[in-house]
Amino acid sequence: MHYRIEADPGVKILPVCCAASPAIGPTLYFQRQSDDWSTDGGRWWATFDTKMPIESGDYDLDIPLNGAWTSVLTMTAQSNPQQFASAKDNAARIGFTLGGGDGYGHGVYATGRARLVVTEFKVE
Repeated sequence: MHYRIEADPGVKILPVCCAASPAIGPTLYFQRQSDDWSTDGGRWWATFDTKMPIESGDYDLDIPLNGAWTSVLTMTAQSNPQQFASAKDNAARIGFTLGGGDGYGHGVYATGRARLVVTEFKVE
């Protein structure tokens, strides 16, 4: 993934929850087919390779699928390799989230004019 963040001088990008915490992202994730949005192991984030804080600039993310992925709650790819492999083999969605504070995907806001521009997103 290649992206850039454009923001007016002095603009801060903050997590929706807990503005004193740093914003996190973009963080790549994938979601297992038939995920019920409440069972642990249905969504996995590449939390080991997150840009912090979110600020103006150009960035590249190259995320290996054998990295230290974490689930929506408490699982890790290392501690639950079968569940991770099954979710990966049955992935229905792939994308990225922005967050911080209380979660990698719970959103951010800008204190002024800002935008995130994705110029390339590919899965190989």
